[in-house]
Amino acid sequence: YFFVSTMTLPPHQHAHPSRSSSIPTVIALLLLLSTPIPTVTSSSVSHIDSNSDDDRSSLLRFIALGDWGADLSHPHLLSNQKAVADGMASVLTQTSSSSSSPTSVTDNDSFILSVGDNFYPAGVSGSEAEITTRFQRTFERVYHHDAFHDLPWYIVAGNRDYDGNVAAQINYGRRNSSGGSIARWIFPDYFQRIVRDVVVPSDDVNRNDSGTEIRVEILAIDTMQLVDFGESFYEMEAGQRALHGKQEMNEKGMDWIEHRLRESEADYLLVAGHYPVYSADSKGPVHGLEEMLKRYQVTAYISGHVHCQEHITRDGVDYFISGTGMEISCEGEDFDQLTIGGGNGVKYLLTHRENPTGAVGGFLSFDLKMDKLVARFHGESGSVLYEAELLPRSL
Repeated sequence: YFFVSTMTLPPHQHAHPSRSSSIPTVIALLLLLSTPIPTVTSSSVSHIDSNSDDDRSSLLRFIALGDWGADLSHPHLLSNQKAVADGMASVLTQTSSSSSSPTSVTDNDSFILSVGDNFYPAGVSGSEAEITTRFQRTFERVYHHDAFHDLPWYIVAGNRDYDGNVAAQINYGRRNSSGGSIARWIFPDYFQRIVRDVVVPSDDVNRNDSGTEIRVEILAIDTMQLVDFGESFYEMEAGQRALHGKQEMNEKGMDWIEHRLRESEADYLLVAGHYPVYSADSKGPVHGLEEMLKRYQVTAYISGHVHCQEHITRDGVDYFISGTGMEISCEGEDFDQLTIGGGNGVKYLLTHRENPTGAVGGFLSFDLKMDKLVARFHGESGSVLYEAELLPRSL
């Protein structure tokens, strides 16, 4: 089953400057300050055949992709984006070798998680012509494969999107929610809660329950509304200084996140946003989240923004950066600052300089097993570059 519930919260908006910040960014943020922000929950239950408990089987697969909407003035970036899309389709249609009747994992309620910067270089405007052109050229025609058919894309906004009209991206999904391929664009509001319950029947005939239920919960957050100007790596521009000091809005956003984290009983609890908490490339950060993620035993934080692939561990939380939807361009100059020992530090890093496979892009996939969640970084062809296992929370 599937249901959507909406909760209206007080407005909470806080901007983060970007290198390409512009007047539209400021206008969009000011408009958000004056309106309440609904938060939406998308939830579904999948019942899996009992033969699927082999370690090779995926009970649920989803992909995290960031920084993917290529700048059309640079054709090679669009070419890279299309290559990454081909690799994603390949991974999504892989079948389980353990099942007596192999089925594509896309049948098990898979989805795509977009972690922002959906359209380069400056989001989309509110004009009908530009919206139609950009969605067609860098979304619909790129992710056209059968594997993407009716597959939900859960969206958050990035700083590039805020340089345009984020509301236009939200409205694109709303106005087409009645059906068709465009209905896969799931961007109901700035914050989303995504829940997947997977039920695996028991082989024990003496058991009276319905089997083992595994819950994956993701809080998809708008980090543009959370970042503290005082901690920004970017130099503020005049228009953005007008929004400095809106700490109360930052606090309301954090309050919502903490409430959801505190109430969660998920086996795997993830938070996803555009800006990273930790990065080896001097970009970000979202300060204030790290203690909360640790306190509530969050499984992982997923982000983009930095155009590389990173896996960083800190205080029991795994941090993944998947910002290679169209290119690999970061340098990783802050690598040494994150290598702090005691099981903490950088576990994997793919940058422009450290790129032994010559990948031009890639993505991050997650496979849910009976006893773990497996994270894999892929190159644009779908080849696996790195793998890590995440264990269930001990509540």
